Order: sequence, then C-alpha cells, then structure tokens
Amino acid sequence: MVDWIAKLNAPDEPGFKQRVVQKTGRKRSVFLPTARMVGDYARALAPGQKSDAAAMKKRFADEHNADLTCPVTTRLHLQTVAEAALEMHAQGAGLGDITPFWRAMDENDPVAKRLSCGVDFIARLRAEDGL
Repeated sequence: MVDWIAKLNAPDEPGFKQRVVQKTGRKRSVFLPTARMVGDYARALAPGQKSDAAAMKKRFADEHNADLTCPVTTRLHLQTVAEAALEMHAQGAGLGDITPFWRAMDENDPVAKRLSCGVDFIARLRAEDGL
C-alpha cells in the first residue's frame, strides 16, 4: 500500500527539461511541477470554481516561462494530491479540511478513473460544490 501523504510531503523541487520537437528540431522548455504545487493549485480553487489539468499546466508554464508543463508529471502529482486527501479523509479529516482535488478534475478525467474513491465519489462532491 502506498503512503500517499508521505509521498505528497516528500522533498521535491520543481525543474525543467528540454524536449526536441521531431518535426521542427526546435527545443522546447518543459516545466516539471512538484506535487505540492499541484496541491496548492487545487487548494486555491474556491467552492464552485473548477479547473482541469489543461488549465493547470498552462498556468504553470506561463508562471515559469516554459513552453509547456509536463503532462505526465502533472497527472501523477494530481493523483498523489487526491490520494493523500483521501487518506486524510479516511483518517477522520472532514472534506473541508482536505485538498479539494475534485475542483481540479471531473469524473471523466483519466486520473479520476484511477483513484481509490471511484468516479461516483468525485461526481457527488462536484455536484455538492455546484460544479
């Protein structure tokens, strides 16, 4: 069993990598966010405010002067944030005390389909949140 809370709290630094576009040979700067950054993004979404991975990646790229944000890293960290929140909830934390990951994804998101809570839980929380 993965300890998602420990994984979320593991020391990590954001980074960059270069990617070469095969068609043009042009180098592109790819931003690599941390799990904490993804969690902060989700926590900043107010009740009734929704977002998705595409908007999150665009914001990170813009804020860090990158051509794009790594989609794989972002989705892995979004899963970490969600599972850590679910662990905290299972340990007794109220929904108002955990990261509202359901505002950063909907039940059709590929990450949502991999979460231990199931997509119905996300759909219910989104409906309760007016999303």
